[in-house]
Amino acid sequence: MDTENHKWESELINVAKPLQAIDSKAKRKIYDDSSHYYRNNFQRDRDRILYSTAFRRLSGKTQVFNVGIGDHYRNRLTHTLEVTQIATTISKFLGLNVELTEAIALGHDIGHTPFGHVGERALNHIMNNCEILDKFGVKLRKGQKGFKHNLQALRVLCNIEKKSRDYNGIDITYNTLWGIINHTSKEFKECEKIKDGYCLMRRDSQRVKCINENDGLALLNLDFYDQYIKEIPADSWSFEAYIVKNADEIAQRHNDIDDGIIADIFELESFTDEFEKAFQGTSCYQSDVKRDLENLKVEKDNEYLLPLLSRFIITFYVTNYIKSVEENLKENIINKYSIKNSNDFYENKNRIWEDNKNNLNDWMQFNNEFRKSDEKVKELLKKRITNSQEAQLMDGKGTFIVRKLFEAYLNTPNQLPDDVITKIFTDYERPEKTTYRSKYDIGGLRGELDTKIKDNTFLLHLCRNICDYIAGMTDSYALKQYEKLYGYNTLPIK
Repeated sequence: MDTENHKWESELINVAKPLQAIDSKAKRKIYDDSSHYYRNNFQRDRDRILYSTAFRRLSGKTQVFNVGIGDHYRNRLTHTLEVTQIATTISKFLGLNVELTEAIALGHDIGHTPFGHVGERALNHIMNNCEILDKFGVKLRKGQKGFKHNLQALRVLCNIEKKSRDYNGIDITYNTLWGIINHTSKEFKECEKIKDGYCLMRRDSQRVKCINENDGLALLNLDFYDQYIKEIPADSWSFEAYIVKNADEIAQRHNDIDDGIIADIFELESFTDEFEKAFQGTSCYQSDVKRDLENLKVEKDNEYLLPLLSRFIITFYVTNYIKSVEENLKENIINKYSIKNSNDFYENKNRIWEDNKNNLNDWMQFNNEFRKSDEKVKELLKKRITNSQEAQLMDGKGTFIVRKLFEAYLNTPNQLPDDVITKIFTDYERPEKTTYRSKYDIGGLRGELDTKIKDNTFLLHLCRNICDYIAGMTDSYALKQYEKLYGYNTLPIK
């Protein structure tokens, strides 16, 4: 690296240190007096997430291509580990809190579904009364609607996972929870399955008026998660959370390119050509970038090409991200509010949020020049990989399986496992605590299902727990459950 870059590095190291989250100021919902002298609050968050069952299941969930089609593709867990590496690298260099960054990154996808985002969309449509539930006369009311993976992470960490008989969840700090739910949007875009007020999802039946339509738009609701979001104090925000959000984008870009080449549906030449078109002429396109691209074009052996490609993409994106962010932090936060140390930051933290909450997301992203070029690369990846036949076949199969599983469990709830049956009754009877029941007790509960299901409140808890159960499945487990319920030969797409 040349002398100018070394000078830039030395000026930049620890530039954001006064803005780092302070562990001693972290708060949790449950008072916990079992603190460890060798682990701080954010390390304990990290460890609780790392040892959770939901985290382990990420290894069997789709990232780009379905788990099981090959050994070398990313899954949701390897993606999570790459996000963690990128985010902690950035945080450490800038002087932010590495432990908080790591905890947020490890937990950011813990609420994700099998089959990637198509599983998420399928559950969201179901939990907005768009399909399936109407066949059973279920009408979700206010406060019961929606599914989104970042918000589901709150449900997983605050309700589903267990560490004590005295309360639900694993008691993660509010700082980590805030970072996890804000790593992506807390809203869905307008539904694309509506035209002229009618639902395009019902292609196999008569035209059905969209129940969520309002002035020609269908805005899917996520209000079920409001009960969890409202408990997180506004001052739980952090710069570390924004670092993870953008590290996720960087990792996704790398995952798509690398896996697309491994799958042989995306050629290196396409990437290098389009990359040059997108970034040539910008301040990001320096001599070292041109040199690295030329080296990529020369290498023909994938065994050496893919490591070179990974190094190039990650280095290019991380370097430009750090440059963009440090300029914004110095100008808009550190200089404007005269922040010299952590005490200055925490004294001004609420004021900074109130003054700038609509701008922080932009300040913590790549600069406008970089974003415009990156959008071209992103669009290329969508056309070549996301919209490829291979990806679309997997998506179609995943959507079908999720819908059919939900329908089967709602039609015959006794097909659900013992722990799900227990959870349904616990949510209905005493949702604030965990409940232990013996096998004998669970058999009695199964006998009550036919009667209880006539109670609308119980029915709503049943629907939400079916949603939780399916969302927690790995790809292979979902497929096995489908085969148990319907038989292997009933799948429309092999």
